[in-house]
Amino acid sequence: MDNIQIGDWIIGKRDGAMVTGWVEKIADEISMVYVIESDDKHNIGKSIFLLNKKLKKLKDSDFVYDKASVLNMIDISLMIGNKQEFLHFTDMLRGFNLAEVQRAV
Repeated sequence: MDNIQIGDWIIGKRDGAMVTGWVEKIADEISMVYVIESDDKHNIGKSIFLLNKKLKKLKDSDFVYDKASVLNMIDISLMIGNKQEFLHFTDMLRGFNLAEVQRAV
């Protein structure tokens, strides 16, 4: 486990299926993860338990953002009440919008 904390984005495995999501709660050996992407489509949109030793913390450089993904991240930030992430992604969205305006001129 990579010193994972509540709110961190992770990748992990459950029953052989890859899972991407964020940590909602942490116990001794397990974490509750809200799943946004998984090989097992039944996990998406649910909170599941994963063994901490099966988790890897994602770095910001692991993500590739386009406008649609930034809009999704804003929605997720609002849903989980993470003001810092909300502000981060709205700043990114402003950059996309500014670039669109500059191209149109």
